[in-house]
Amino acid sequence: MTNGLLAVIIELLEIFAIGMVIGIIFGDSIDNLGGKVFKIKNLGHNENLPH
Repeated sequence: MTNGLLAVIIELLEIFAIGMVIGIIFGDSIDNLGGKVFKIKNLGHNENLPH
């Protein structure tokens, strides 16, 4: 794996983690400002995982 590819993967993981944190912590407060998008994205992702 090249360093460039690894950097891209890390960036994507950071973006996803930030989105999840914003959705969980601020989702209810900023529903009209994008929190709902983060929450829907994260809920949809989690529902696809086996329980």
